[in-house]
Amino acid sequence: MAAYSAYTDPELVALLKEGDERAFTQIYDRYWKTLYAVAYNRVRDTQSAEDVVHDVLVSLWKNRATAVVDNLSAYLATATKYMIFHLVKRGQKFSHEEHAMNQAELAEDQEDIADRLHYKRLLEMVNEEVEKLPEKCRMVFKYSRNEHMSNKEIAEKMDISTSTVENQINKALSTLRSKVKNSHLLLF
Repeated sequence: MAAYSAYTDPELVALLKEGDERAFTQIYDRYWKTLYAVAYNRVRDTQSAEDVVHDVLVSLWKNRATAVVDNLSAYLATATKYMIFHLVKRGQKFSHEEHAMNQAELAEDQEDIADRLHYKRLLEMVNEEVEKLPEKCRMVFKYSRNEHMSNKEIAEKMDISTSTVENQINKALSTLRSKVKNSHLLLF
């Protein structure tokens, strides 16, 4: 058995998604103090801070299969801020200054989420448009962008000239630019 303390955050998240309790324990041990400090700094109450951290980590475990965790540290910090926000909504008593600070940070987090959603929608739209490209153009584009193949490698694989590869990539990019330019998603 490998020492879980040697695992990176992405490795621990992958194990967590598989239901590995030791990975969860390592995440708990690794982040509990930091999350507690963040929570206590906001709520200024030991029990409330402990409750926030407990709720965040229990939520991580319960949602392990569906949670999208690209950066564990950022995910947990954001979850902690949201948990504090929910405490405030439920009527927990904090000073006006702390409440205002929490609201400002929450607004920043919501902007980040909006940016991520916009990016996700834009990426989905681009992927849909790529699928609509003519077969040769689509294959060349996917080899270039998804497989990171050079023009020469694509030409050899598809038995076409490198100038044809370049033309197909330019055609795909031109089509995609046109579709994205006309998209309402750019209005955000």
